[in-house]
Amino acid sequence: MWLHGWGLDHRSLLPMAKYFSDYENVLVDFDGFGRSEPPAEAYGVPEYAEEVRKLLQSFKEALPTYIVGHSFGGRVAIELAANYPDTVSGLILLASAGLRRKRSLFFKIKAFIIKYAARLFPGMKLGSPDYLKAVGVMRKIFVKVINHDQQEIAARIKCPSLIVYGEKDTETPPEFGLRFSRIIPESRLYILKNIGHLTVLTDGRYQVQNLIENFLPPAG
Repeated sequence: MWLHGWGLDHRSLLPMAKYFSDYENVLVDFDGFGRSEPPAEAYGVPEYAEEVRKLLQSFKEALPTYIVGHSFGGRVAIELAANYPDTVSGLILLASAGLRRKRSLFFKIKAFIIKYAARLFPGMKLGSPDYLKAVGVMRKIFVKVINHDQQEIAARIKCPSLIVYGEKDTETPPEFGLRFSRIIPESRLYILKNIGHLTVLTDGRYQVQNLIENFLPPAG
C-alpha cells in the first residue's frame, strides 16, 4: 500500500507504484486530499491510521503487507506498523515526517515574534505554506498532525524497515532518517545525494525503486 504526503494525492506515488506492477498495489487518497472528502471532524495521525487499517482489513487475504509512506504518509505508516503489527510485514519510509525538529535559538525567537504578532494583528496571514493552504477542518488537522511526535511510537515497530531520505531535504531533513534508524530496531537507512523532499519521488525515483526492489520479497 502506498501512502502519499501532505498536500499531495495518490498520483505522486503512481509512477513508482507502476514499476512494481508484478505486485498488488493499492494507492489511496487520504480524507481531505485528492478526490476524498475532508473528514467531518479534525483527524489526527491515529485516526488516519485507523482509516487505513479498516481499508486493509477489506483485503484480509493480502495481510500482512508492505506499506510505503512519503512524508505525511510516513507518519501514518509508522502509526500502523507500531499499533497494528499484524497488518504490516515491512515498512518503507520516504522522507517521512514524525519527529520534532531540533530548532536553533534564532528560530525559537522568530517563532515567538510571529506568535506575538498574530495576537496583535488577528487578520494577518501567518504560518507555514501548508497551513495557509489548508481550508476549514484541514487547518485544524494540520496543526494536530505536526504536533504528533512519533519518537516513542516508532520504537515499538518490530517489522523490517527501509528508511530513505534526501540529502537536500529541508522539510524532513536527513537528520530525521538518522534518528529513525536508531529508534526502529530492524531498519536500514539510505541518504540520497542531491535529492530533496519532493524530488525523492522524481529525480531520485530510480534509486528509490532499486532500494525498494532489493528490500521486497520476490513477487508472487
